[in-house]
Amino acid sequence: MPKVIVTDTKGLHQVTGTGVEGLEAIKFSSKIAVGVTQTNYDTAAISIPANALITDLGYICVDALDANTSTTLTFSFGTAAGGAQLVTATQLNQTNTDIAAGVTQSIQLGNIPHASGAAIPYKAGAAYFSATARDIFMRVTVGGANMSNAGSVIAFVKYCIVPSASL
Repeated sequence: MPKVIVTDTKGLHQVTGTGVEGLEAIKFSSKIAVGVTQTNYDTAAISIPANALITDLGYICVDALDANTSTTLTFSFGTAAGGAQLVTATQLNQTNTDIAAGVTQSIQLGNIPHASGAAIPYKAGAAYFSATARDIFMRVTVGGANMSNAGSVIAFVKYCIVPSASL
């Protein structure tokens, strides 16, 4: 497959090589079930290519995360399963408050899941760029108390490729 480049002068054009430069891309995990039990729920790897600069990380709540009396819902993102190298584990819901189906949160949006929730924070000193291909993972932790009903989420990674000529 040829390399595709988008520039202001030439627009979209092909050159020798592979990949895409000049555009942001987004990759999604498969939907993961978040069960009622207090434990960790991890996405499968989301693979991004070499020279990728991560510009955003987030999730989509597909089926409501139905919190119980003292349920906490903590999210983290890392470069290893269960890791928090990119986003430190952060409780996003107010204790015992649901995250409704359709809610989407990301670092760039800076939004909260409901009136008293928390935003997904950038992690100071995190390596959002890598010259090598790598995998990104999201972890959801149900804590405090079991949930009333199971739910599901999809993680996403938004990135752009830094041109090799710039490195």
